[in-house]
Parts: sequence; structure tokens; C-alpha cells
Amino acid sequence: MALVLFDTNILIDALKGYSPAIQELEYWDEPAISAITWMEVMAGTRDDYDEVLGFLNSFGFEIIQTNEAIMIASMEIRRMSIRMGHKVALPDAIIMGTGIFRRAIIITRNKKDFFTPNVRIPYELKSTNPMEFINTDPPPGLVSSASLDDTWLDLFTTTVPGPPQG
Repeated sequence: MALVLFDTNILIDALKGYSPAIQELEYWDEPAISAITWMEVMAGTRDDYDEVLGFLNSFGFEIIQTNEAIMIASMEIRRMSIRMGHKVALPDAIIMGTGIFRRAIIITRNKKDFFTPNVRIPYELKSTNPMEFINTDPPPGLVSSASLDDTWLDLFTTTVPGPPQG
């Protein structure tokens, strides 16, 4: 299977016990998170620091540290998003840059800010009832990183369409 990079919102949903998030985390055999995701999740803990740390450790995530290539990719994503009129938050740009650098599938439910072809949106929360899920897309059959379209790697040399309007 392919390396998958989980966005913070999927981990938070799993910590809340949301079954689609847990199903997604359990499915993939090469799970990873960026250092920024680890920081966002751990910063949100209160008295349950050890419990949350144990939860993260239980999935065997590779924690991808930010390096110069990720910093440059993230900066370019952020700059392009500003030029396109939709400023992507810096943490999201870092997560997207990490996914691009590592050629990973990004698993998120943030379809507003994550708009590259390597993004998987497994479910959405119903706005009137966050315990109800809509547009669920269970984990696919076997997916390999070789099946990803390499054109998204040219993000920095081509014009990227903006995020969906909505």
C-alpha cells in the first residue's frame, strides 16, 4: 500500500470515537503524520496527555519532521493560495507540503484547503449533527503510491486550480 499522511482532523475525530475515522486509521499499513499534526493533537490535550500519546503510538505513525524541502513546498503552497484568493492556513500548507515531498496520500476531511489530487476525503460530518456522517467513502482496495498521478508533483511549475468554491 501507499504511504498515507493523516491530517489532524482525522485524528481528533478518532479520539472522539468517530467510527469512519477509526476505520480509516486501522486500514492503512503505512500511516504517517507530520510533526505539525503531532503538535496540534498534543496541544489540544488537557489532563489526558499520556492517553492521547498512547493512542498515537498505538497506530505506529511515522512522524515526518519538517526539512528544507518541506519548508519550501509549504511556503509555495501558502504563497499560491494567497495569489488564488484563498489563504491556506500555514499548518495545512505544511501538511500538504509534507504529503507532496513524501509522495503520500493525504487523508483529511478538509476539502476546502486540501485540493491536490493526492487527497482522500473519507467522510464529512453533517453540519447539523457532528455525530452523523455523510458522503462516507470507506477505505479503498489496495492502493499503491505508483498509482498516483505524478502530475501533482509539478505543483510548483504549473498553475494549480483553486480549491472548490462553496
